[in-house]
Amino acid sequence: MGHRPGIRCQAEACGAAVTLYLRPKVGFCNCAKGVYDNAEIDRVGDMALLGPEFSGLGDSQQIAVGWMQGRSRVFSVSGPYEAPSAAVAIAFNDKCDVVVATVTADADLARGTQQALAFLNSDPVLRWARANSARTEVDA
Repeated sequence: MGHRPGIRCQAEACGAAVTLYLRPKVGFCNCAKGVYDNAEIDRVGDMALLGPEFSGLGDSQQIAVGWMQGRSRVFSVSGPYEAPSAAVAIAFNDKCDVVVATVTADADLARGTQQALAFLNSDPVLRWARANSARTEVDA
C-alpha cells in the first residue's frame, strides 16, 4: 500500500510473513445491512490502494471480529508493471462505521488471513475499533 506503514508479522512468528493494513471508515457502511455481500466488500475494501486492477476470486466469507460482523474476500491485484498477486480484504462494521483490514502474505495467504483474524480479535485492536467508531460506552 505504497509507503503506508502496515503491521508486519514475520514468518517465524506467524507461519507466513504477513502484513496487515488497518483503517476505520466512519459513516461509510450500509447502516441497515452492514458488510453483507460481495458488492459491499468490493466497495468498502482497500484493494485499489494495492493496485489499480483488482477482482474478487470467489465469494466472500462471513467473519466476526468482537461484537462486529462482516466479510472477507480474496482478490487478485495487479498494476501496469506488476505481476498479479493475491490479497485479502476483511471488512466488518459497527452500525454505520466499517473497519477495513487488508492482508498480504509472502507465501501462505490462507494462514496469513487466519493470523490476521486472530489479531483483529485481540483486546488492543477491539479497543482501537471501539475508539475509532461512533460507538459509545452506553452502547458497549
